[in-house]
Amino acid sequence: MIAVTGIGMVSPLGTGKAQVLEALSGGIPGISAHDEFSGGSGISCFGKVKGFIPKDHIPAMKARRMSRFSLFGLASAIEAVRDAGLEISDSSRFSTGIAVGTGLASTDSTDRFYEGLLKEGPDSTNPMVFPETVQNI
Repeated sequence: MIAVTGIGMVSPLGTGKAQVLEALSGGIPGISAHDEFSGGSGISCFGKVKGFIPKDHIPAMKARRMSRFSLFGLASAIEAVRDAGLEISDSSRFSTGIAVGTGLASTDSTDRFYEGLLKEGPDSTNPMVFPETVQNI
């Protein structure tokens, strides 16, 4: 049996169910024009998460070692657990799960890793960045 009991999200519309529902109800678009990734060919439109503060959800010492995507995923999971009113305990942790979906993730970490690899060689790459390059992290 599968039951959806809580929802958590980090999106261009906001963080958490309440912010996203408020933006949707108010007709606020999550997609906007940006020229930073147009490649000189004009303006691109995409959704960009703004105003997300990791320390509001995750201890700073843990957050500083995580990619932006991982921060979004963990904050969303924490929001979903809170929304469900769940208390995770030793007896419930093996029967509780979180499903996370994405189309593409951690490309900034992948770029950083390969930039170091290509510019300075394998001995100069940061091994702490590599786990964040895996798309299903």
